[in-house]
Amino acid sequence: MVPDLDEGTYRVAVTLNGYVKQEYGQRSFTGQGTTLTVGKAEALVLKDPIRMTRAGNISGRLTDNNGQAASGVPVQVLRVTYNPQGIRLFQSAGTARSNDRGEYRLYWLTPGRYYLTAGTAPGPAPGQGPGGTPSPNETPDPFVFTYYPGTTDLSRASVVEVKAGADIPMDFV
Repeated sequence: MVPDLDEGTYRVAVTLNGYVKQEYGQRSFTGQGTTLTVGKAEALVLKDPIRMTRAGNISGRLTDNNGQAASGVPVQVLRVTYNPQGIRLFQSAGTARSNDRGEYRLYWLTPGRYYLTAGTAPGPAPGQGPGGTPSPNETPDPFVFTYYPGTTDLSRASVVEVKAGADIPMDFV
């Protein structure tokens, strides 16, 4: 119960670390919840529970062509979306950088289908990508932008299915 709520229209959202944000009446992870209208001095009782879904995680190790740990590499998961004209777009759904051991972890991902990428994407200067600025003692080597399982060709990339509560290991070169 929320006391002294002003008259108006609201949405009720619940968030908890490690779980997907959920709104009252929401039917899909990308949708919005039900709009609730509260009148003056009215008490609002929710009829249905808000069910929480555990988020998923992807972690792994990146190596270069010589089998050495690839450190400081931007890593991200991309979700396919479509614009109003039906053109396929890629939206970033999480970013990280590999550590000095080549390890990365993308956590609290909404269940769904993603493309996993690693490497220096066209755009910002090396070292300024996802996951922050490298250590001043790190040599920011550019790595070829690569899709899992290790291809530069999107048509040969594998789609990664993240399920609720899953912890998926994904190593690649």
